[in-house]
This record gives sequence, structure tokens and C-alpha cells, in this order.
Amino acid sequence: MKVALKEWAVIVQAIKLGCHHLLLRKGGLADKKQEFNLEQDKFFLFPTYEHQEIQFIQSKVHALYNQALKNYISEDELLIECWAEVKGVFKVSDLKILKQLEPYHIWSEEYLKMRLNYKPEKNLFLLLLRTYQLKNPQRIKNLTRYSGCRSWIQLEDEISLDPSTPILSENDFKILNKNITSHFL
Repeated sequence: MKVALKEWAVIVQAIKLGCHHLLLRKGGLADKKQEFNLEQDKFFLFPTYEHQEIQFIQSKVHALYNQALKNYISEDELLIECWAEVKGVFKVSDLKILKQLEPYHIWSEEYLKMRLNYKPEKNLFLLLLRTYQLKNPQRIKNLTRYSGCRSWIQLEDEISLDPSTPILSENDFKILNKNITSHFL
């Protein structure tokens, strides 16, 4: 697979630890029409440090932010450790729902409000992910064409999904899926 979705390094760290299972998307400035489009339902998580700020995550997980910074290799290289499969896409416009989903994400209330209020005419999408950790993380070159405010990246080289391990067991994911989906029925 060569497709990756850019996400804050701290979120990728939380995903690896099994304490974050959702992504929020409206679209990056470099995305077509500046709107998010689910181009692929399977993709690598491409850790980025752009726009990542400690006040945008819950204080109880600030140590993860520091850990993500320690994992920074260089401007020229990064580590692909996880991939995801989208299992649900939900339009969300209510802060109350996002706050009810707090057990499944690490975003701060300040960040959630900011995302909802930024370009309110555009839809905000919540993606439910089934995530996997690569047994052999891949160190890749961080090419110039990967930079900028865009959601999707076509990686230079193919990376194999095998071997990889689900971050949550099948049963735990079924429970998670049911709990999150119930907020949108």
C-alpha cells in the first residue's frame, strides 16, 4: 500500500496505545476544494508535527505529546508504524456528542470547539478507525511533496501491511464500534 493520511504525531502515538480511535476531518488547505474526501478506506497513518499543539489534547495525556516529540527522527525521515481501516464516517455538528465520545479520543474541548467553529459551512466528519500496528515499522524519507496542509499522501514506495497486529481485539473493537455508532442513530 502507498496511501497515507496525515495526522498529528501525538494522535498516532495515542492510536498505537489504544486510547484514540477517531479522526476529525474538514479538509486541508491543499485538498481539492479545501474539503475532506475519503479517498481510501485503508491507509497508513503519516505522523506530522504541523499544527500539533499541547493545548489541543486533554491534560491527562500531555506525556504522550512529549513522547511524540521524542519520536521525531528528523525533517528528512519519519517512521510509519500504523495503518487504519475506516469502519464508520459520521457528520458531526454538536459539541455535546464529541464530548460524550471523550473516552475514545484525546482532543481537548478547546480543540473540538475550534474544529466545529472553523468554516462552519463545511461538514465536519468523524472517522471511526480499526487500527493496526506494523510489526516492522518503516523508516521513510520525508519528501518535500509530502509537506503542506493536505490530508492524503501518496508514498514514494510500497509498504506491506504484513505482518501487522490489530491494536484492539476483535471483541473490543465490536464494543467500541457499538458504543460510538450509538451516538449517531
